[in-house]
Amino acid sequence: MSDSFQADMTEMLILHVLSPGATYGFDIVEQVLERSQGHLTFKEGDLYPVLHAMERQGMLHSYWVQLDDERRRKYYRITAEGAKLLEARRAQWNNYAVGVDGVLGTPHWGDCFA
Repeated sequence: MSDSFQADMTEMLILHVLSPGATYGFDIVEQVLERSQGHLTFKEGDLYPVLHAMERQGMLHSYWVQLDDERRRKYYRITAEGAKLLEARRAQWNNYAVGVDGVLGTPHWGDCFA
C-alpha cells in the first residue's frame, strides 16, 4: 500500500470520527482503537501533525475549550470541504475493498459506511 493511499485512509478515518461532531485529539485516538477492535492505532504524536495539516488544507476547524482545572483542550470539527472529501475517500475505499475482495474471492458486503 502506498504512503499516499495510507495517508488518504488516515484522513478518511479522522473525518469519519469527526462527522457526528467535534472532539479532541486523544478522543479520536481512542475512538479509532475502540471501533477497530484494536486493529488500528494512532499514536498521539503522529496524529497531531496530521490534524494540523488537515486544518491548514481546510478539512478541519479547531477551537479551544477551557476546562475546569485551568487547562485548555483543542477540539476539531469537520468543515464542509472536509465532508466532501470524506465522501470521496469513502468511495475510494469501497472501490479498493471491492477489488481486493474480487482477487481474494471473498464476498463484498457493499458500502462499508452504509
